[in-house]
Amino acid sequence: MAKPQVLIDGTVFEGRGRIGVWRLFYELISRTTNEVDYTLLVGASPQQDIPTGVNVARFVRGPELVTRRHVVWRMLRPMLHSRLRSRFSNHIWHPTFFSLDPRGRAVGSDHPKRLATVYDMLSEDFYWMGDFALQREMKQRCVEQSDHVLTISHDAAERLVRYFPAMRGRVTVMHLAADHRGQLAPAPVGAPESTGDSDAAPHSGADVLPPRYGLFVGGRNLYKNFPTVVRALATPQWPDGLPLVVVGAPFDAAEQAFIRSHGVADKIVSLGAVGDDRLGECYRKSACFVFPSLGEGFGLPVLEAQSHGTIPVLCDTGVFREVAGEAAIFHPANDPAGLARAVRAAIERPDQVGPATMQSNLQRFSWDRAAATLVDTYESLWRDGAP
Repeated sequence: MAKPQVLIDGTVFEGRGRIGVWRLFYELISRTTNEVDYTLLVGASPQQDIPTGVNVARFVRGPELVTRRHVVWRMLRPMLHSRLRSRFSNHIWHPTFFSLDPRGRAVGSDHPKRLATVYDMLSEDFYWMGDFALQREMKQRCVEQSDHVLTISHDAAERLVRYFPAMRGRVTVMHLAADHRGQLAPAPVGAPESTGDSDAAPHSGADVLPPRYGLFVGGRNLYKNFPTVVRALATPQWPDGLPLVVVGAPFDAAEQAFIRSHGVADKIVSLGAVGDDRLGECYRKSACFVFPSLGEGFGLPVLEAQSHGTIPVLCDTGVFREVAGEAAIFHPANDPAGLARAVRAAIERPDQVGPATMQSNLQRFSWDRAAATLVDTYESLWRDGAP
């Protein structure tokens, strides 16, 4: 059988956001270029590394959900899309983030084949936490037009089928891993790692980490549940003298006010965004990794922490039980005192989750295994859609 030909919509390669999704596609594509003929469609100059061995084609993207006001785009779209159909008539369509196949299909046809990757069902499960309407609509249209769907955990697969019962039997689970090849670049030159706000984070500093600390990494909005960490820092159960190092976007004014209102500004060290080398150092030197998120599609930082020998302290959810196994300390959701007690347990009784336990859990996941699952999925779709 000829190699599957796959057309990837490279939205996540064009910006500095959605790092986890870029990581997934980089790791998978970089391992499978011998088995798969990839073409990456980009509508702007890539801001993230592209694996070697991948064809890159420029594409005028246009609005994803077209309305009456998109007059010029509605005129140009048929011509641009006909070019894609002529160049990539049989390629499997695989978007990085819910883009619809611009080539279309003939009425009654199920060719060319389409594959979607669903990372989580958070916009559905936490619909009340923010304006997720556009994302839900894009996901729904992408899933309903796909022949098969990949998810990154069994938890996400089960949730997907609840919302899209017609996809039952057409979902494959492909776990993520922490044995990365791709390296996330450091913050741009001139961008401060700390907030520079001495009231919000007086321990901030780009070069020196505290001698002992807990670590929080990533987004802090909505379901990420960062306010519970702030409240936990204010409880008597939080270990004395243990600051929290925060890696991610600088605190905005509202977060700074929230932190000050709980009297814990002197317990927080904000590093801002960092590259992979610095992040690895933060993991290695931390006493524990604090991840109180109420929901995730997988939770890759859990494996990253374990791979650096750092005990994860996690909200007790199904997906974290699936990913972390027994190699973590769990706390009840939305319970600041319970979170603080879990952090204390990680600090005072680290033998509860030893290095051997974490290494044993990590053996369950590898990017090579995920890549093999992806190739099997492509080959199955390619056989079904062979011209």
